[in-house]
Amino acid sequence: MQKYFSFNRDAFSDSQNILILIVALLVLLAPIAAPSAMQVNWGFNALYYLPPVLFYVWIALAVAVALLLLFAPREHFISSGTARYLWGDRKIIGRSIVLLGALAIFFLFRFDAHFFGNGYIRIANLAQKTKPVFRWFDYGGTIIPYMLYQLLTGLGAAKIAAAMWAYQIISILSGLVFIGFSFKISDSLFETDDDRLLSLMLMLFSGLVLMFFGMVENFPPFMALGILLIYWYIQLDRSKKSKYLYFIWIGTLVGLFLNFQFITFIPANLFLTFKQLIRRRSFSNFIGSLAAGIFILAAIIIFYVDAVGNIALSNRMLFFQGKLPDINYGIFGGHHLSDILNLLFMTIPVFAIFILIIARSFKYLKENRLYITLGFLTLAQMAYLFVIDPKEGMARNIPMFGLIMTGFIVMGIYTLIKGKELFRLNGNTVMTLAPLSLLIILPSFFVHLKPSTAEKYIENYLTYNETKTEAALYAFRDYYVTIGLDSTAIIKEKAINKAPGALEAQLVTDLYAHLRFDESFEYALRLVERYPYVARFRMLMGNLLKHYKRFDDAEKEFMTALELDPYNPELYHFLSELYRERRQNKKCFEILERAVEIDPGSPVILVDLAGHYFRIRKPNVVDSLTDIIMSIDSLEPYAYMYKGLVAEQRGRKQAALDYFERFIEINDLLPEVPVIRKRINSIYLELRDTTSQK
Repeated sequence: MQKYFSFNRDAFSDSQNILILIVALLVLLAPIAAPSAMQVNWGFNALYYLPPVLFYVWIALAVAVALLLLFAPREHFISSGTARYLWGDRKIIGRSIVLLGALAIFFLFRFDAHFFGNGYIRIANLAQKTKPVFRWFDYGGTIIPYMLYQLLTGLGAAKIAAAMWAYQIISILSGLVFIGFSFKISDSLFETDDDRLLSLMLMLFSGLVLMFFGMVENFPPFMALGILLIYWYIQLDRSKKSKYLYFIWIGTLVGLFLNFQFITFIPANLFLTFKQLIRRRSFSNFIGSLAAGIFILAAIIIFYVDAVGNIALSNRMLFFQGKLPDINYGIFGGHHLSDILNLLFMTIPVFAIFILIIARSFKYLKENRLYITLGFLTLAQMAYLFVIDPKEGMARNIPMFGLIMTGFIVMGIYTLIKGKELFRLNGNTVMTLAPLSLLIILPSFFVHLKPSTAEKYIENYLTYNETKTEAALYAFRDYYVTIGLDSTAIIKEKAINKAPGALEAQLVTDLYAHLRFDESFEYALRLVERYPYVARFRMLMGNLLKHYKRFDDAEKEFMTALELDPYNPELYHFLSELYRERRQNKKCFEILERAVEIDPGSPVILVDLAGHYFRIRKPNVVDSLTDIIMSIDSLEPYAYMYKGLVAEQRGRKQAALDYFERFIEINDLLPEVPVIRKRINSIYLELRDTTSQK
């Protein structure tokens, strides 16, 4: 043993090295000890979901890593041959092998269940909507998979499968781009093969790579573009060529088209722009830093000022005081800070060491252009991380945090390897951080990629995040529907009705149906007070206010609901009903037009539109609309009702009778049924009289 290893005395040479060694050992112990010590532990507890055999294998590997921290190899495991294939004259071959290996791993171990992020909602948006929803802050992120989806369906793929594969292909390809530019960043930043390899391994042995295992979400390609922008930062720093500044701004504009998160790159861009334009070093540092700092501060102030009167924006942001129903989930609340700690540990296991080195290096690197650039990028992204509200819970919303961790990981790697020279850090300790990171993330990958384990993991998370239950249960239901286990899907569907707020909402509906309006109103009021950001509960309140003829208040509730959920046709339906009751035909038509633009295939909206045209005496339009409705849903009763009304107006009595009878046959509990029965009797008498006269 002594022939190959020796006690790592240099790791104890000074307080800085001892501190890093202690933190590294604590990181190694965290997956074992932290879950029992912390209530919010979703980023630390993956180890306990492993099967017993894998658990003990992990423990053995952890012991090996601990020994590697304490006993340094006499000869480094990086051979000249390895370096030649990664950085030397055969790097094309070596890197191609790495990329092909990554492609195989991403494909073979890809996500089978899409519990994280909004996977099934993304699939349904492409495959089940007549017109997919393209939100303004995420437009390009949806249009790219939609284009691939169109191609796959054109080649004959089923809609659901095409939507899923569109996202998964983009995710996997984004991973290859991320790895490719990780090579280039490591090559550009560092001179020695050891430093380059350490940089590469710390990039790839991070939880960020989880996003590339065929994750059905918009965010993986953002990470690929984000790492490209950072590569251009490095090239601009090295070459000082203005073309890279143009690339950076163009790339950022493309990023903003893809997703609003790319606003976090603007402060670093501003700093680099002033550095490039102003030649005096100290003055350019000052002006660039001032511009970047002002942008970050101004952006935060503007968003919070706007959020005061904008419920849709405030719904997506956190405040010092937690919002209902999560009153304790404020920006600096213990729960939120614990969530951030879990996220950092799961994605960048050695983040604590990065923070120590970044803070320690400021004194020595504060004039370093790249250090400051990455610093502003990291600062902006961390500010975004703190203020954004993870609506489904941070453990399930991990895809949305991939891009905003890229600045921190690159800055941490850069300062760590720079710190080896600045602070004479022990090379063995620093190199061992790579296998340490890999060991920490592997259980998390197992948990996330195996559906049954992922479900248990999320269920445990929901025990202390019960307000996030409903969205998770929908994801579970959709997964079981997808794999054909309908009985299990039904169980999950029933469980949704027991989620916080769901029982009360059902009670409001039941009381309303039984004409107990005052009691229904009381429960609806409680719902809106406790869950002010749930559009469905606002809709219930709006309908009750409409019943009480409080039309102005009802309109406010419906409009608020639309701000919270602007792509829900049901909300437009009820608002159009309100305007119809108030005989505001113009407003009614405008709302229905907006609804048709959003979802041109919604039978509910098309029925409302048919009703509008019937009232303004345009039977031809009504006839066409009912044909469209029946082609979408042949069991939509109101299509037959309006078809019958038009036929009756045109004197086609028998056809009208047939349509009316079909209307009642489909649903004889609708409020229009008594009126239609009278029309049927009237038509029947007319037809009988006509027959008798003959």
